[in-house]
Amino acid sequence: MSRSATLDGLRGYFLVFMMVNHVVLAGGVLLAKVNHAELGYVQDAQGFVLLSGIVAGMYYTRVWTQRSPEAARRRLFARARELYVSTMLVIALVTAMVVLVPGAREPLGGFLGHLAWLEPGTLLASALLLHSPTFTDLLIQYILYLAATPLLLRLILDGHARKVALGSAALWAAVQMGLHVPVLSALDAGLGRLSDGLAVRGPFNPLAWQVLYVAGLLIGSAVQRGRFDTDRWFPVERPPWLVPALVTVVVCAAWHLSFVHELVSPIVGERFLRYVDRTEFSLVYLANFAALAYVVSWLLIAGPRSSHPVAAGTARLLTALFNLPFLRLLGRHSLQVYLFHVLVAYAILLIDLFGGPFNQLTKAVLLLASVASLAIPALWRERSRAKPAERGAVRMGSSRG
Repeated sequence: MSRSATLDGLRGYFLVFMMVNHVVLAGGVLLAKVNHAELGYVQDAQGFVLLSGIVAGMYYTRVWTQRSPEAARRRLFARARELYVSTMLVIALVTAMVVLVPGAREPLGGFLGHLAWLEPGTLLASALLLHSPTFTDLLIQYILYLAATPLLLRLILDGHARKVALGSAALWAAVQMGLHVPVLSALDAGLGRLSDGLAVRGPFNPLAWQVLYVAGLLIGSAVQRGRFDTDRWFPVERPPWLVPALVTVVVCAAWHLSFVHELVSPIVGERFLRYVDRTEFSLVYLANFAALAYVVSWLLIAGPRSSHPVAAGTARLLTALFNLPFLRLLGRHSLQVYLFHVLVAYAILLIDLFGGPFNQLTKAVLLLASVASLAIPALWRERSRAKPAERGAVRMGSSRG
């Protein structure tokens, strides 16, 4: 299978588990526990942001170098504009689903934040990407990252890749030290003047999470230009980083499970939790993700050529998994699928509100149906793309006849 097919499969995999994690039903869904997020501090969002950066780096570097910088900038801004309009439409739809359905606003309003009350100030904050409903957060991030990509890509292609990497790391570190708090407080104060209690709302701090997108952008651009030496980073024999990465993954999994099963003393737990902040993508999340990403990358790139039977077997299994047609289908249309999954998540909330509570079998059926429904926008988009090609083929056949 090609590299792009595997990347599509990986994106599809993360989309599936985003849907799994966003199916919220009273009492929880037992089937949703079959999830990599149960084994550490790595979740689907991290992988999706990194892969978005890699794909953007590969595609827009090709446009930049083979066509022109202006063509790349136009496409990036057009993509950001298209995603912004689509995101605003989805936000309007989910807000309408909760606000207009009788009896839904009070129990489900928490998923919308202040948007549940349709105040003008809140609507303005939402349009400015400062106050978003639950499950729309990655869309907001990606719009911001796309808008910043022309500048980042210009610096990378002008030979300043290291400066970009250092700047990204410095920005992440600044968030960890709280240097962003005065800016956030000022934004909250400004929004509070628009509407009482209104504040910035979103589970991800884009100033911290950008480290993933920028890393992906650097990798994707280097790959596209033939400057990413896979044999250096992922050697088949005696890879120097593999064992430390594996140890980090195992330690994080053991530590996470110890917390889940309350095996850690409160004093130790309180101290450790200072370094566990998903919103600001704290050190624990970064280390765990970097380690697991390296292990999986090594298995996909070097694993098939390994003489170790366990490594080679695991590599074959992962390659087969990430090349499943369903996952590749979703990955080819990742943004459309993500937008659709938000609507499905809110539909499930309404179904549970008015039809629940459900038993575990029914919950499992709802979960699997939600995942299967992700194929709808992907198939619709593939069919829409195929129609112009079919019409063109018919015209060519007619002219030849």
